[in-house]
Amino acid sequence: MTNRAGTIDPSSLPGAIRVPVGWWRATGAGPADDPAALRAVFSALASPVAVVRTPAGYAAATGGTSILGGSPPGPDFHPLAAYLPPLTPPASATPRSSTPTG
Repeated sequence: MTNRAGTIDPSSLPGAIRVPVGWWRATGAGPADDPAALRAVFSALASPVAVVRTPAGYAAATGGTSILGGSPPGPDFHPLAAYLPPLTPPASATPRSSTPTG
């Protein structure tokens, strides 16, 4: 994946960072690493997001199956670098923004 800071190569990261928190498998579309698709993935606040490592670098996806810890359950699983739970309106609202004014 390329970003403004340069190309991210997972194999160049320190060992502790390379250990996956779990594993992810697509049940629909695979993970995306292009900017437009990433904007769409991270804009879908009501959907969980999996950040995975692919041979090309980091990518993100909604949906799929995430498993925390352990060994890879199968060849179609990607190393899970991060899992972002859905952010529902009650979880994202602050008392100030949800209180009527008047």
